[in-house]
Amino acid sequence: ILASCDNEKICIRVYDNGCEIKDEKLVFEAFKTTKLKGNGLGLSLSKEIINAHKGELSFQSDPKNFYFTLPLV
Repeated sequence: ILASCDNEKICIRVYDNGCEIKDEKLVFEAFKTTKLKGNGLGLSLSKEIINAHKGELSFQSDPKNFYFTLPLV
């Protein structure tokens, strides 16, 4: 986990050493999951909440990590 900020926003980056994400285009789509008991809502809801606060949730494949930014108040 890496955190940084500037005068306008904070950025949190989480590096992922887990299994490969096979279809990156579907990573934020609701009800898409690879887990037996998953419902596929975690990342799609997270993205909606962060967007509602004028932030951004994104994914990079190399190195594999998720990051989000939120504006400072």
